[in-house]
Amino acid sequence: SWYGCYCPRCRDRYEQARGVKVADKDWPAIVDPNNYMDTLWLRQRTEVITDIVKESVRVIKAVNPKCEVSAAVFHGNEQHIYIGQDWPMWCREGLLDFVCPMTYTPNADQLREQIVPMMPIAADSPKTKIYPSVGVLLSYGKPRLDKKGARYHADIIRWAGFPGICFYMLSTDSAPLMAAAVDVEK
Repeated sequence: SWYGCYCPRCRDRYEQARGVKVADKDWPAIVDPNNYMDTLWLRQRTEVITDIVKESVRVIKAVNPKCEVSAAVFHGNEQHIYIGQDWPMWCREGLLDFVCPMTYTPNADQLREQIVPMMPIAADSPKTKIYPSVGVLLSYGKPRLDKKGARYHADIIRWAGFPGICFYMLSTDSAPLMAAAVDVEK
């Protein structure tokens, strides 16, 4: 399951925190969010992922202190509950240099709905920049956004005051769309 690792070490950690031994017949169903929403399990999973981020950044910065470390993150502020990415906390603590929330919608109104809740996180995170994403990826050989749409989505992100924009492209065929969106000369 994508909800977590169910290895003996993770199971042991869960059982110790819960203070109860789980019967073999119940493992991992007892913590699988498809069956039951166990907040302890989900919190532990988030902590493990955060520890991986911290250790990865530490190692990367030890090798190259000037290297900027980033992560593509799910756009919802509370996604850590299900996905394990407590990226708002990562931003507040300055764990990463920048994050790129995956705001890949072709709908401008949905993009606004996704980025407006991120504005307070950006304000509370002076060390970590937030670059919302414009999805110009190709779906079945067709651009998701045309040049005008890519530019308009970039303008929405600029309007919201974010310091940059991430462009997601599945193919180099999307490069003209990105070029049109970043061209500030109209």
